[in-house]
Amino acid sequence: MDTVDESLKQHGLRLTPARRQIVEILMNHAYALSQHEIEQKLTLEADRVTVYRTLLTLIEVGLVTKILDERGQRFLLCRGEKKAENAHFKCTDCGHIEAIENSIVLPVALPQGYVLQNHNVLITGTCAVCNENKP
Repeated sequence: MDTVDESLKQHGLRLTPARRQIVEILMNHAYALSQHEIEQKLTLEADRVTVYRTLLTLIEVGLVTKILDERGQRFLLCRGEKKAENAHFKCTDCGHIEAIENSIVLPVALPQGYVLQNHNVLITGTCAVCNENKP
């Protein structure tokens, strides 16, 4: 995996303190985090708007993907070649959401005149760790 600075440079982004720290936080987690969880881990002073705008920028360049579940938005660092096209798995026991590598999900055939902007595939079940801990 690239370093934080290399990842930001590869995506054509300036190396701001907020971008550096948010990418570092996401690099250190294999599962998706909410904006609130990211804000709690920040050591620099950044308001909610700055964090949200930074996350939007990271999504726009393909470095981060946004995942929607019943609790709201979660953010996950994109890893691998077909980054945002992976399906995601959410454990119904621990709540962690992670990408299922090599699970490219092709968009459905849309009616004429429709334009796809985004797709989100969330698969639910229990993860290996939670299954090991069951009696």
